[in-house]
Amino acid sequence: MRFSTIAAALALTASLVDGHGLVTKITGANLVVMPGLTVIAGTRRDCQTNQCGSQRDSAIIRDAEIKAGKAATALGRTQGGGPVSAAKAIANFMGGTGNSTTGVNNPAGQTNGKTAGTNLQGRAAAKAPPAKPKAENQANVTDTSPAALMPGVGAANGMPTCSDTGVITMTYHQINGDGAGPLVAKIDAFSGGISPEAFVVAKMIKNVPGTGGNSKNTMTDFDIAVQMPEGMVCGATVAGVSGVCIVRVNNAAAAGPFGGAAAFIQSPRAKKRALEFQRLKKRHYARGVVARNPIGGAEANWE
Repeated sequence: MRFSTIAAALALTASLVDGHGLVTKITGANLVVMPGLTVIAGTRRDCQTNQCGSQRDSAIIRDAEIKAGKAATALGRTQGGGPVSAAKAIANFMGGTGNSTTGVNNPAGQTNGKTAGTNLQGRAAAKAPPAKPKAENQANVTDTSPAALMPGVGAANGMPTCSDTGVITMTYHQINGDGAGPLVAKIDAFSGGISPEAFVVAKMIKNVPGTGGNSKNTMTDFDIAVQMPEGMVCGATVAGVSGVCIVRVNNAAAAGPFGGAAAFIQSPRAKKRALEFQRLKKRHYARGVVARNPIGGAEANWE
């Protein structure tokens, strides 16, 4: 009995260590780059274990915890920062008092834990290992020192935007095994990431490879993209910024789910398209062309 209890505990510990992934940044159609809402300054991207600290800013997003109040918000919690707060992250980015847990990944001038410009003389003779096949949607370069993600950048440049067609572009960092895809996406247009009921299912149009949240990829960045639902208008006011939407992605790993989130606003054209879609739909309602079928109970709040 005692042996089985110990074995179960070891298995649980192993499952908690061998996973995680997160949104490290969102790149707006307006070229504004902002950290993901869970990102913690100084978190290593050059290792993959819990012991090295690389998993501390990956969100653990469990419906049961969110309902019980353990996660505090619908964005989940991280090992290093606790409940994820969109308001603190946005305040930090916009130059307010902010959240000390949000910022650049590594100190400037460092790449994969080593100072840039390290002398490699004496290693040239070593034969380079064969290049691994590039995974689907793998980013060209794994971002280890994103200087553009310094706190306060938004004070001058504003928030990142979706495209004019409502596409959100992000970077997802798979730490190790069960931080893989496929990811599912939801968008909150009016609660600032607080209310689970505010999140509406959105389509992943560029995803992370994997099966059930697992793959052989480790310490790898992936380009991901999410399509906003038609007619959705970003309407939350968060940390003094109006018109904010929160996008959340997560996988289905048994030890998780793991994932992350990002904040954005709509481009003027994207908002215009959404409002036109709403007006057209209302006319169809009035004429009986389509039936009323609010999605996730949130459609009334898009207006």
